[in-house]
Amino acid sequence: MNNRGHTMNKAYTQALQVLFWLCLCSPVHANCTNEFAMQAAEISGYKDNDLIDCKVMPYNKKQTVVAFVSSVGNHEYTMTTLVVMTNTGSIRSKFVDEDPSFGASGDPNKIKIDTAKYSVARNKRAFGVRVTYSLNPWDSTEDLNLFLEDGNQLKEIMKGLTVSFSNAHLCTSSQMTGTISISELPAGDFQDLILTTSQSSIEGLMNDNNGECTTPDPITNTSIRTIHFKDGAYNIYGN
Repeated sequence: MNNRGHTMNKAYTQALQVLFWLCLCSPVHANCTNEFAMQAAEISGYKDNDLIDCKVMPYNKKQTVVAFVSSVGNHEYTMTTLVVMTNTGSIRSKFVDEDPSFGASGDPNKIKIDTAKYSVARNKRAFGVRVTYSLNPWDSTEDLNLFLEDGNQLKEIMKGLTVSFSNAHLCTSSQMTGTISISELPAGDFQDLILTTSQSSIEGLMNDNNGECTTPDPITNTSIRTIHFKDGAYNIYGN
């Protein structure tokens, strides 16, 4: 077996851990430069140092999505999502999640609006809010939440679907990335979501004499999962 790529020296491993630590300790806060969007966020409870992002709807430039995460205690957070008018900041709809998927599962360090084409039903297009969080310096998880406007109400139709994960500690590492697609087959009022994930892992051993890691080839696998809409939301835990 070719040894190239099978040996990870200790310095490389430590550098990788430092990178994770920097990502954990340097959260992305103000990532919204739209004055009206920021005003709407402040009216809705945004404070300095809260994580925030905003993005103009690509399919409706008159509207902007704003999302921010606020700390309310020790590893406790709320996530507020708004749809506002781009040129005035007037709030069309609002949703406050007082028990988001992170917090107990890890402290958030990044929030990002996702305006991919989530055409979940006829004439209904959802948008996403992605939150990246970490429990420790060597792991990182990203969850996707989907929202849909219904009149002047904003509804969370999917909460906390893990679409990315990475972990690198000592001589072991693992990572998972996922993509969402919409089922082309009729599924009642709402289409099914198809989650395709690719996962790889390495289980290595450290040499006590030189501190280097001997690692085998990564184990990789791909899986496909169907997520159904039930009782007003996508059921990520079962059918």
